Amino acid sequence: LILSSILAEFGFLVLIGLNKVPNIVIHLFHFVSRLNWCLADHFMMGYDFDFLEFV
Repeated sequence: LILSSILAEFGFLVLIGLNKVPNIVIHLFHFVSRLNWCLADHFMMGYDFDFLEFV
């Protein structure tokens, strides 16, 4: 029970810290991660040349 309460408090502090991070940084991180997934999908499917042509 003590360990779980410590973990809960630590998670709460992490959430507070994340709320203090500017929203634009979070959006930028999500955008970059989404872009990485799109590039990975294109390279996996062999559409990398088509994708590069549109860029």
